[in-house]
Amino acid sequence: MRSIASGSISISFLGVFDMPKITPWQIKFPEEARLVGALLSGYGELEFELNMCVGAGMGDQTVAFRALFRMRNEGQRLDLAEALIDPAIKHYKLEGEFAHAIGAIRHCKAIRNNFAHCHWHHTDDPPALRYCNMEDAAKSRGNETILNFRPADIELLTEQVSFFGYCSDWFAYLNHELEVRAGKLESHDWPKPKARPLPRIHSQDKKSRRR
Repeated sequence: MRSIASGSISISFLGVFDMPKITPWQIKFPEEARLVGALLSGYGELEFELNMCVGAGMGDQTVAFRALFRMRNEGQRLDLAEALIDPAIKHYKLEGEFAHAIGAIRHCKAIRNNFAHCHWHHTDDPPALRYCNMEDAAKSRGNETILNFRPADIELLTEQVSFFGYCSDWFAYLNHELEVRAGKLESHDWPKPKARPLPRIHSQDKKSRRR
């Protein structure tokens, strides 16, 4: 499998989408916007790194890639990846290491999904940014839909982005370790990550709005 990046085509959406009108909070809260963007875009990178591990375990990157990314559901994709790599993980006695990695990406998926379907609300005085997960709000019962807004906590967002990096480190370690144990590499210098606690999905504080 080859990775191809093309920089020869540049498409401008100026005049088509006016981002400040769609997400004005990103202008007023640039650091929160950067961190949320890292979480939303970073999850796909974790899926790709998981795919590389599965390909290393199967001995066929192309088959692993096509099998995983023809699945449209992210949860099912993780389940399939776990099933495909399981024989190699057991053969090379890497069950504990892989449990950390797959557990980490499942938690990263929950973090990413928390922000993938959100409505955002901000105030200027005092400056505050909050978000509501609309899928959660749709589960409310009764005649009114209750929107629970939670604060966008920079400290928590930073911790979540760091956890995505921790998950990436696990896949890098496992990918190299599988290559070594399969005899395709003599050795590698990638350190085994130290286990760390799962960050919270969202801030505890929340305020409700009725629709």
